[in-house]
Amino acid sequence: MAADQFPWPVFGVLFILAPALRFAWLLRPLRWQRGAPLWLATLPEIVTGNAFWLLALTAVLGLRHPGAWTVAALTKITPCLGPIWFLARREWRNLAWSVAVIGAVTAVSVAVDADAWADWLAFLSLQLSQSGDAMGIPVLPPLAIRLPLALAVVVFGAVTDRRQLIPAAMVLSAPGPCHCLLHHPERNAPTRGAGQRLPTAGCRRR
Repeated sequence: MAADQFPWPVFGVLFILAPALRFAWLLRPLRWQRGAPLWLATLPEIVTGNAFWLLALTAVLGLRHPGAWTVAALTKITPCLGPIWFLARREWRNLAWSVAVIGAVTAVSVAVDADAWADWLAFLSLQLSQSGDAMGIPVLPPLAIRLPLALAVVVFGAVTDRRQLIPAAMVLSAPGPCHCLLHHPERNAPTRGAGQRLPTAGCRRR
């Protein structure tokens, strides 16, 4: 059964339960005195359905399972730093495996629904061209500044064997909600269908 065929209450429960359980699993090494408050701090991510819980899993599993970086590559894109880690450490097998899995999953996805990929790429192009600083939360520096810093952090972590720097670099490199969508959500949603086109106005430059 496809996800869009689930009754809404069932889908809603699964939608919230999945990240809730994953965050609990990630915090399991901590005792409940520290784990419980930290789990409560993840509630905004749980109820909004953001993909950051998937990125957290990727940060934990990605060094042992290089193919896991596909999740980051096909969701938030820029936090896919695992291949950079493998390259800096000259772990050629892990690098090849991560790139191969990303490529294979992408190829299959494009073959299944090329139109959806075209719409997504058009949406990214629209936001990049209109927001000026690419996608980023207004209070943070532009991604063009944060991404090189994130690359430097992950390379330093790889060379000095500091795995704990991977999540920090991923957070630093993550794109946030587009400034356009925060101010004009109704005018910037990509559309499909005959006679429709992607909107080209409604986002102020920063």
